[in-house]
Amino acid sequence: MKQTDFTPMNDVRSGEEADRSSAATPPAKHNVSAFILPILLGVHAACLMWIAVVNSPGVDEPAHLVAGLSHWQFSRFDLYRVNPPLVRMIASAPILLTSAKQDWSHWSKLAPQSRDEFPVGKDFVTCNGPAAFWYLTVARWTCIPLCLLGMYLAYQWSTELYGVTAGILSATFYCGCPNMIAWGACITPDAGCASLGLLSAYAYRKWMRDPSWLNAVYAGLALGLAELSKMSWIILFAIWPTLWALHRVFHNSRNEPAPQPGRTTKELHQIALGSGISQTAFSKPLPAIQLVLILAMGLYVLNLGYGFRGTWTPLGKFQFVSQSLSGENHPDEGANRFSNTWAGVIPVPFPEDYVRGFDIQKYEFEQRRPSYLFGVLRDQGWWYYYACAFVLKTPVATIAIFLWSSMAMLLWKQFRSGWENELLLLLPPISLFALVSSQTGINEYLRYAIPVLPFVFIHTSRVATSIGRHRRTRIRIVAAACLFAATESAMVFPHQISFFNIAAGGPTGGSRYLLGANIDWCQDLFFLRRWLDSHPSSTPLHLAYVGDGDVDPKLAGIDAIPAPGFLTPDDSPTVRNADLSGPCPGWFAISIGQVKGYVDTRFSKPRFTYFQRLQPVASAGYSILIYHLTPEQAETLRRDLGFPPSRTE
Repeated sequence: MKQTDFTPMNDVRSGEEADRSSAATPPAKHNVSAFILPILLGVHAACLMWIAVVNSPGVDEPAHLVAGLSHWQFSRFDLYRVNPPLVRMIASAPILLTSAKQDWSHWSKLAPQSRDEFPVGKDFVTCNGPAAFWYLTVARWTCIPLCLLGMYLAYQWSTELYGVTAGILSATFYCGCPNMIAWGACITPDAGCASLGLLSAYAYRKWMRDPSWLNAVYAGLALGLAELSKMSWIILFAIWPTLWALHRVFHNSRNEPAPQPGRTTKELHQIALGSGISQTAFSKPLPAIQLVLILAMGLYVLNLGYGFRGTWTPLGKFQFVSQSLSGENHPDEGANRFSNTWAGVIPVPFPEDYVRGFDIQKYEFEQRRPSYLFGVLRDQGWWYYYACAFVLKTPVATIAIFLWSSMAMLLWKQFRSGWENELLLLLPPISLFALVSSQTGINEYLRYAIPVLPFVFIHTSRVATSIGRHRRTRIRIVAAACLFAATESAMVFPHQISFFNIAAGGPTGGSRYLLGANIDWCQDLFFLRRWLDSHPSSTPLHLAYVGDGDVDPKLAGIDAIPAPGFLTPDDSPTVRNADLSGPCPGWFAISIGQVKGYVDTRFSKPRFTYFQRLQPVASAGYSILIYHLTPEQAETLRRDLGFPPSRTE
């Protein structure tokens, strides 16, 4: 019997079995999932907890933590306003119960585009000393449940679409994904945003399948939480009505389900409800009202998260700093292109700090900060940056299974779950990926795009659905791919931030393609301290690393002096003839970003690129390279770079 568009795809089925609405999974498989899923959740949580302990604070993390504390203590949201506050408020909540010291003296609250969270974050680390690392570890642990929620939802969604085997496969991909592990162990909003975005999509799908008032409330709450996790999910306010409109157009243009022998009309609608979107319920006007409720609740929860500060402020009252919204290039005190237009009187249904955060984000994109891809460093990004980054930083086996899944979906109907299910699964991540790829002013971090990954895992899990012949062969291939992907990720543990797949040369070869937080995010200071402890003769140590203005290395137990580095003798005339001007003998710990010259060229010059001429003798993690320059090597470098010979006593 031919399958309908609403037929679920639950493991191996043929003939009438594929049409049955129950699509019941055998009890034995439920028992297996009840055993395997908790193990996967436990392994993922253990990985995140350990990385949270051994990694030093990332460049942005102290800023996120103090911003979260400011939200709780002052009900203000101007620190780190470029991102909504939910994840950092969750992370900082337990720190309120500690005796952590706080210094708000650098919180100026003056310039509209001011990023005071960074100096305030540095002050937090300084005034708490080594205890600040413990506070950050606790904050990281607090965010782990959000990651586990994402894995469970991926399992549940895959199970509903393709069966328990697919659910286990989806959870396995999630558990071992180096990108989800890397950023799930940080207090940046990216992993939490991935989970809450998936929660919103799952709740909306549940409402589409059964448009009841209770499900509408759940979908609205989930939408609001997603909006509070990261500004990127604002696209959901457009995606949900679009999906609903497509459903109405599609189902209003076709008749009731075709009769089938032995089936009643009620049974046919139950088949549709069990595997896809309800037809009969959406033929009534009530779901339109429920959709308005979902969007209104999402907006309400978003404003509630900000305490309704500045909600409904007229558009013309804002002072914008981005050229897009101000109409000027670098306005000193802000401007507003809408102030004298009809649009200026329109009240904005978003919190004031949310709108200002959007403006500052646009301002920073317009500044065209340096981007690095395939060895090219320039003050502009590439539209294909994130696609390349995913190919480089995703296990090879995962990419292979993803391609297999995509091909199967396109070529064989048995691997499709109906166009509405496919749209619900694919439209949100595709839209988000297109949004972040379009922002070519800044291409620094793959983490901006990782919210698409849970959807990718669900999409990929369809290959676990084995229909017809060769079922066991397919399962063995998928199992082998999972094992290979997990092994590839585990080989670099706990350095998942620096993960690159074997095709890219692994973490040691990744800097040929990507830099920034894709490999070097100030996360390896503790590993440098351990290396120094085991090599006490490596002193004095000269140190230069990304984020060296945020965390004092002495707080991490590293006794080091700033590394000398000048591209040419003319860069620093006042110290041109000093012994330590330019290359000199000794031990050096230089982060890979500094070696590659990955700095903001608007404010400083690359100073340590001459280390590319040398081979490191060791490394701390994969982001800090350790060099030992002999007097002969130093003199050769000085001569090649145009420096005079160093003075000797």
